[in-house]
Amino acid sequence: MALVVGIVDADSERRGRFVRDAGARLDDHRRLARHRWDHGDLTLLAAVADSTPLHQSLERATWTWVLGDVYAEEGSDPARFLGRRVGESGPLETHGQGGYYLACTMEASGRVTLGTDTLGLFPLYFWSSAEVLLFSTLPGLVHLHPDCDKRVSEEGLAGILLQSYPANGQTVWEGVHRPEPGRAVQWRAGAPAQTPVANPLVPSEAHFGLDYGPARRLFDATLHDAVSRSTRRFPEGMLLSGGMDSRLLAGHLDALRPGATAAVIFGEPGENEVRCAGGVAEVLDMPVVHFSSRFDRFGAVALAQLGEEHLSNTFHDFGWISDADRLVPHCRDLVNGFLGDPIMGGSLVPPAYNEQRGIYDFEALFARGSEWGFSPEEIDSLIKALPMTEAVTACTEQMRAAWDMVPGLPFQKATLWGLYHRGRYHVGAYAWRLARFVWPVMPYVDRAMLETGLGMPLNHLSQRQMQIDTLKSEYRRLAVLPVDRNARETPALVESLPRKAGRLMGRWLGRLSPKRRERRTYYRQFDINNPGWSAIRRLAVSRQASAHRLFHAEALARYVPSPEEPIVCADAITDSARLKTLLGLMMLSDRLME
Repeated sequence: MALVVGIVDADSERRGRFVRDAGARLDDHRRLARHRWDHGDLTLLAAVADSTPLHQSLERATWTWVLGDVYAEEGSDPARFLGRRVGESGPLETHGQGGYYLACTMEASGRVTLGTDTLGLFPLYFWSSAEVLLFSTLPGLVHLHPDCDKRVSEEGLAGILLQSYPANGQTVWEGVHRPEPGRAVQWRAGAPAQTPVANPLVPSEAHFGLDYGPARRLFDATLHDAVSRSTRRFPEGMLLSGGMDSRLLAGHLDALRPGATAAVIFGEPGENEVRCAGGVAEVLDMPVVHFSSRFDRFGAVALAQLGEEHLSNTFHDFGWISDADRLVPHCRDLVNGFLGDPIMGGSLVPPAYNEQRGIYDFEALFARGSEWGFSPEEIDSLIKALPMTEAVTACTEQMRAAWDMVPGLPFQKATLWGLYHRGRYHVGAYAWRLARFVWPVMPYVDRAMLETGLGMPLNHLSQRQMQIDTLKSEYRRLAVLPVDRNARETPALVESLPRKAGRLMGRWLGRLSPKRRERRTYYRQFDINNPGWSAIRRLAVSRQASAHRLFHAEALARYVPSPEEPIVCADAITDSARLKTLLGLMMLSDRLME
């Protein structure tokens, strides 16, 4: 992760005290490189991996600072690119460009503008008064300032319990916010910060008139350009899963630079993910780097993550991060297929379909998201320290109002909503946590890719048909390999009769086995009864004294039994999510109840 904290304050003594306190926290991350920038009344500190892109420029009396990548024209310096855009069109151009970045501009007038990538994937939290602006990639670093309110945000807590992530730009702390996608942060001394609309994604009907064939070729050409732009620094690693998103990227990378990229594969030998990804790497002649879950590290990683993030992202998974330090000797940049399925495959649309009403609406989408959280009634029975009924209602109504404000046709709204919520707080968190070790490169969040996907008709996007047909027609040698769909079987997109017969025979033999080894990588990794999560459960129980100040003890015990007692979940991923959120709140309760 890239740790950044900034303060704008004309009182140099007060600013200096905060910088010293924040700097002491960053000193705990000894393996990360330390940086400091001062410009006028602004001081910026960062602790980042050596591979993290850092840029600054000064043009027309406006200082521009960028951490990360802006996927603009090839070869352009992100700070200079943004500086030119700001000079031509104003400071709100700081926000909403394609890529993965955090940017700050400061004008001669003292106005400060903060922005992130188009989807707001890069974390940015802020607090302000008329005299001070604080911002950071961690809400806990903002919270260090003595003027920052130390009260728990009931609405922030409500979002975490309802959907497993903070909603409506809230955090667990009153007054510490994250700007919504499509909004920058602007501040000038004399008034609190504002979050004006800045370069929002607006779905179009640009490609509705295209037949399927031309539309598919347009999408593939757009992806190729995105891969070329985003990998302008020589890519050293490709996070290769067993699925289609990364497989398609690997095909494009191989076309651009054959054999130049190492395949980074997650999982244990014999698992579907490793087997399917390994086949792609072999066909493309990619050297392979393996890493896996280190269950023995889950407890330490969970404690560190809570101390830094304060549940500002989902608290569901520590597999990749537990062993990611193994990647450092092998690569600096890590190309990945994050968010490829929703952008190119329409996977975020079905959850919003209301079968009873025959439309896409908020009720269906909220109900599907609530499968990862608790019902309002359950929240009332759990929380005793705070009045949550009104907070839950307010959180839900604000989410409903946010849905109404999302532009586009109903199926386009569903895609944007999913990208702005689970995509941002779940998948986006993976990218940021990996950045502690290697820099994430995400071609699918290139702005042109996003706009192309949001301009396609639903029948072109559904069932991932474009990805499937592109692999079949352009990358057939990859289409004939098994594909991991997080299921027990891994049929290829183009399957020969002998392979199909072998797969069906394997299914039959598997039914004869009373206890089969779990070969689905993510089901093993997310299992709340695995050794890693058992360690986290023991840590959570060790903090019961503070947890019982927040929760009703009897209700908490119904959801979180003794660590020695297995928890039965019909689905190891979805059904365990809310229980993991509860464990995180138990472990954070000593801070929340101070």
